[in-house]
Amino acid sequence: MKKISAYCILILLCLIEVHAKNPKCFQAKQVSQIAQIAYFTNFNAAMKNCYPQNYRGCGLILQAKNDSNSTNIIRYIDLSNGKTTERFFYIEGRFITQKEIDSYEKYAPLCKESYPKKLAKVSDFSPLIIQIIVQQGRSENRRFNKTPGFEPIQNYIFDAANQLDTEQNLARVNFLGQRITVHYKIRKPLQNVEAKLVQSSLADSRVKAFIENPHSITGYNWREIRDTYQRSSHSWGLSIDYIDLTPYARNKQIYWRWTKGFYDDEWINQDIKKRWLPPEKVIAIFESEGFVWGGKWELWDNMHFEYHPEVIYMMNHRPF
Repeated sequence: MKKISAYCILILLCLIEVHAKNPKCFQAKQVSQIAQIAYFTNFNAAMKNCYPQNYRGCGLILQAKNDSNSTNIIRYIDLSNGKTTERFFYIEGRFITQKEIDSYEKYAPLCKESYPKKLAKVSDFSPLIIQIIVQQGRSENRRFNKTPGFEPIQNYIFDAANQLDTEQNLARVNFLGQRITVHYKIRKPLQNVEAKLVQSSLADSRVKAFIENPHSITGYNWREIRDTYQRSSHSWGLSIDYIDLTPYARNKQIYWRWTKGFYDDEWINQDIKKRWLPPEKVIAIFESEGFVWGGKWELWDNMHFEYHPEVIYMMNHRPF
């Protein structure tokens, strides 16, 4: 009841704000504004809870429009990286520093970003959604992908805006018997994941097989995402790729791009039973320590675990 009540209050405040701007009617633009306000509210709470050492507060600024008597409401959050404090303005779904406000459109908006609680099947998608996903997967279209609107914040709080800065924040860690390189800030979460996996393996044979049979586990790798100009999450040292060696994994599909190499656009219609899937308990343990699993993405990457505790928080506190 508390979550429902809080959301009702949020929506009421959103409606009041939108109605103040346009009392005659609610158009698509106003609905979009409501969604963005809701997203910012959830994101702000996520940053406060997941990065308490970095979070410094939030607020809003009233900015007069040049062409009318109305005003823009610009929200922001203040963060610290231990050296400086920076203000990130929320502009149409992007978090932008003051110096990048005029070029905010080079970033992709985040309002549509979501991480589902459950793995979606192709049968869950409408023909239109399937067509959109197929188009997103084509190389000629992926080259136009914009930088995610969270990247300025990620660069800042992990002190990893370029390769030199990133590599000064890397650490070597032992994980499931292998030595990998990651950002030092995810060393503790990975250690927690391993401890939970070991404990769970005592009563779960599939978890036991998972931790005892890795073919390879890789972490940091400065590179771009294939077919794009976007920086891979591996180049922050925030992700690991786990390749399984158990018989269950052999001849299984593990990454949408590799499957597309065999089936072209029909990759999306391949039965989910053909994929290698980590045990559900393994996925839940990673998520409990702030890692998203790439297998839940529409362009699925089943070997991939990526540190984004704010995304997990927003999934668990999504009010609808």
